[in-house]
Amino acid sequence: MSKTGVKRTVRLIVSTLILTLIFCVCKTSGLSAQGGGVLRGRVIDIDTKSPLALATIRVEGSKFGAIADSSGWYAIDNLPEGRYDLIFEYVGYLDAINRNIEVDAGKTSIVNAELKAVGFFDEDMVVSNEYFMPREDQPVSIMNLSAEEISQSPGTGNDINRVLNSHPSIAQINDEKNGLVVRGGSPLENTYFVDNIEIPNANHFPTQGSSAGLYSMIDARLIKSADFYSGGYSSKFGGFMSSVINLDLRESKRTKFNGTLDLSFGLQGMTAEGRLFGKKSGWLLSARSSSLNYALNLIDEPLKLPEFRDLMLKADYELSSSDKLNLLNLFGYNFWETKPNDAIIEGSNWFRDADVYKNIFGLTWRHLWQDKGYSTTSIWHNFARFDQKLRLIERGELFQEINSDEQELGLRNLNYLKFNRIHKLEFGIDLRYDYNLYQNYYGQYENQYGRELPPRTVVSMIKALGYGVFASHIFRPHEDLSINYGFRADHNTINHNTHISPRFSASWSPLARSTFSFAAGVYYQNLPIVLLSQIENYERLKDPLAYHFILGWRQLLTPSMLLTVEIYDKEYHNCPMDPLQPGIFVMDQTMMEEIFMNNYYLNSSGRARSYGIEILLHKKRTGVFYWQIGASYFRSMYKDHAGRWLNRINDQRYLANIEIGFRPNDNWNASVRWIYAGGRPYSRYSFGLYGDDVRLVPSSINTQQFPPYKTTSLRIGRRITSIGLDWTVYFSAFNIFNNQESQYQFVSTYYGRDFYMKQWPRIILLGIEIVY
Repeated sequence: MSKTGVKRTVRLIVSTLILTLIFCVCKTSGLSAQGGGVLRGRVIDIDTKSPLALATIRVEGSKFGAIADSSGWYAIDNLPEGRYDLIFEYVGYLDAINRNIEVDAGKTSIVNAELKAVGFFDEDMVVSNEYFMPREDQPVSIMNLSAEEISQSPGTGNDINRVLNSHPSIAQINDEKNGLVVRGGSPLENTYFVDNIEIPNANHFPTQGSSAGLYSMIDARLIKSADFYSGGYSSKFGGFMSSVINLDLRESKRTKFNGTLDLSFGLQGMTAEGRLFGKKSGWLLSARSSSLNYALNLIDEPLKLPEFRDLMLKADYELSSSDKLNLLNLFGYNFWETKPNDAIIEGSNWFRDADVYKNIFGLTWRHLWQDKGYSTTSIWHNFARFDQKLRLIERGELFQEINSDEQELGLRNLNYLKFNRIHKLEFGIDLRYDYNLYQNYYGQYENQYGRELPPRTVVSMIKALGYGVFASHIFRPHEDLSINYGFRADHNTINHNTHISPRFSASWSPLARSTFSFAAGVYYQNLPIVLLSQIENYERLKDPLAYHFILGWRQLLTPSMLLTVEIYDKEYHNCPMDPLQPGIFVMDQTMMEEIFMNNYYLNSSGRARSYGIEILLHKKRTGVFYWQIGASYFRSMYKDHAGRWLNRINDQRYLANIEIGFRPNDNWNASVRWIYAGGRPYSRYSFGLYGDDVRLVPSSINTQQFPPYKTTSLRIGRRITSIGLDWTVYFSAFNIFNNQESQYQFVSTYYGRDFYMKQWPRIILLGIEIVY
């Protein structure tokens, strides 16, 4: 199919879905909501995921309640509209309390609960509604975000990456990209799991070989919860050196057809859900289309951004009380065309014509081993098509052309067995088969040291099989002590390297609500295949690795407020370096150029290190306020080919974040976020008489510093109930004080000088969300 045909097909699909939704809204608009709402959900064991039959569910302060059936499901009907606290009780388990559950007349709210069994040492424990349940498998460097915290985070546009930018582990790259710089690492060191399916890059207009992009393909309205692992994670996660973002999607409500319609200047989207085959199955659908360029035109901003469309589908079916099957499909289409004048305004050396298609399809089967544990097995196919041309603005000649098809078949099996309340075992396998075709052209290129590199055409098909096994033993020998130790063994046929990666963590709680933790481990990562495809010998490069060392302390100040302090150290080895550019750190290349440049002579001699201290105060919503306040100091450096230790371009050193949410009643919600980051390092260049002969000044590599990054964002929403629908009108403002400090450096041969990209200007969006 031609490029034009694909565009028309995608637009037709999205338009049809939106028109279908509008028709359904019109059909229901004349109906007034009668009676009360419905609370529905499932009660399970937090460890084994087995259902807790006959669990008691009570609505605090009312006569309403329910008893879970043999599969753990419950339903509370005809509950008056309002907000409630839901209490879950089961003999031999600690009580759980879900607060501020919103019930709307004529609608169904899903509230699931995971209860923790009382241990041998817990018989006299005083039960409290802790919002921060300790994790035996991850005692350090983890933060959990609820669906409400994600959806109400200001200045993020429901992009999960931008939501996480308020964490003190994450430094800011620039406004244009959503890549995460976690504890001094590059975005290519992160990965994502969505319902046990690994998706290394789930973004629109993705940076090839990295986890960065413009905007997340995952509709945050479908996320139930997000676990962010910023380091020291157990052996069940492998292949990436910095962080893991684990997303659980919510289940459909399995009632009558319903959904949302979201209209704003920047993004139009819809969700829909309902039953599939009776009460045992359901489906969720999301479709979105961007219009950010229209919003920028309203403020006379010449910057042109990529545009995107996406479709997201989840379906689930309960095969039996012990078996469940999930289907996930995620499709995205991106296009970006700029003219020479656009590039001149931006200071870039090239203009572009780019199209990217991505599709991820996966199936997940979960089997419960009664009350002993569970197995989760996922298979998936990941496809990405890159079609990009970069042309020089002076002469219009081709600078780089990327034509590549990247496909991945994956299988992941994760098993959890609970022998007793002292010994638990987690083990499984990872399989991945990559089938990538590259037909790329790299034009003549003068590198940053003034050396001319000849043009090169790459026609390469790379097939690689990677497989790994992992196991962890979770051991609790004493009421105050928990230990998790394990290993990974991984092999990849692309370079025939086999790695053993030991992991260890422990937590000790000598005082009530106070815990000290430690984690250490070895983390290997394969280099991006698009980089290895440049030269045949690159398949012999060593796999980079990082050693993690983390010491942490957490103090539960109240049941809903947690203070954490962590000190960490990451030591990198086997990083790729280019002897022709001895001062350049190749793993940061996509952060500078958004692409991998023409690298001719790489070796594995590079080293790097990052270390720092982080403080986070996290308050969950119990009343009208919730907040997150964080700060950190860190250093991120690398050793160049000449043996010098230099600053990495993400060495911002000082980070501070404040996010506060305010919900005085059921109809109003407001949130504000302030982010501060120290200025990023950059280098100086020398220019010839007419702007030609551009060369890096070796003694100035990353010694200069941009001004600090500062931004404040605001979101205010007002809910109105009318004609049987919920209408939420919202006002969203990004960078409300219009800070426009320089944050990114271009070396413009057109201007014959350095060119600096500033922060995005103030952007104000108005929108309306209709829930039916």
